[in-house]
Amino acid sequence: MRLDQTPDDAALVRRILNGDPDAWAILYHTYKGVVWRIASSMVGPQDAEDVVQETFAKLFRRIRHFDPELGTLKWYISAIARNAAKDCLRARSRLARQLTEEMIQTIEAASEREPEGLEEVRRCLELFPDELGRKIFRLRLKLKNDKEIAAELRIAPSTVRAYKSQVYAFIRETMRTDQQNGAGAGMS
Repeated sequence: MRLDQTPDDAALVRRILNGDPDAWAILYHTYKGVVWRIASSMVGPQDAEDVVQETFAKLFRRIRHFDPELGTLKWYISAIARNAAKDCLRARSRLARQLTEEMIQTIEAASEREPEGLEEVRRCLELFPDELGRKIFRLRLKLKNDKEIAAELRIAPSTVRAYKSQVYAFIRETMRTDQQNGAGAGMS
């Protein structure tokens, strides 16, 4: 069977379960595009390939559970892909919360350390290359939440979260670099 042919689902799964390595190649080439489109639509093209790899890794472990009486192989693989994409989104959300918590702790530590500490954060913020990111962070410093910031700037809350993560990471890295170079607060 050529790699570009769509095989019979049950027969292909039987070949895989019987240890036929060519069957895995056929399955991968047949369904990779479907999985990538699902992943790209849910997590964006930057993380889609990771979701594709995770989907096929999960499929490798679960292929014996496929039942052609319940649906097509495409449906089964698509369900695994959607779940892998959701896992990716949850991991992103956890990372964003972690970065947010770390950044708030960094800001609080800087402002408690010395009065110039908050000025150090503001100085780093002004180095961030995107104006929208700077606006979002300034509003966050005024203790506004994501929804309030989104409403004020007329953007989606998800955009606020994405920029916040980028700005927090940038400020944290800039402050870390400054401290390593001995250019702490008040030395700029």
